[in-house]
Amino acid sequence: MAIAEKLACLDPSNAEWQRDLSLSQDKIGDVLVAQNDLPGALASFRKCLNIRKNLTARDPENARWQLDEALCCAKLGVFVELGKSERLAYLQRGQRIFLALRDAHRLLLNQDFTSWFETAVKALGEEVTER
Repeated sequence: MAIAEKLACLDPSNAEWQRDLSLSQDKIGDVLVAQNDLPGALASFRKCLNIRKNLTARDPENARWQLDEALCCAKLGVFVELGKSERLAYLQRGQRIFLALRDAHRLLLNQDFTSWFETAVKALGEEVTER
């Protein structure tokens, strides 16, 4: 992680190094979830999402950056420690990204998670409206 952070700081314009840092944050978040350090995991996933949002903003046509961002939204969207409205917002953001990629024929068959997002958004949306 320290190496990825140093490289990303040395050249913030290097998109591959930024992506590597986001992947490190993502994997650390997964490890922290497994260790039941949920606040730490949440912080890592949020850092990951911020990096991925920046990459997507830099190159909005890059399907890989968009896919990475949507997958991070999925992780945050099922993070039960967040409020339901915040989780729903993450899920809807990820769903919008996937739908746009699918409609533009920019997803491989094994990358199409639109039905997963649809189910998750619907289930959580119903929970939010039932309150």
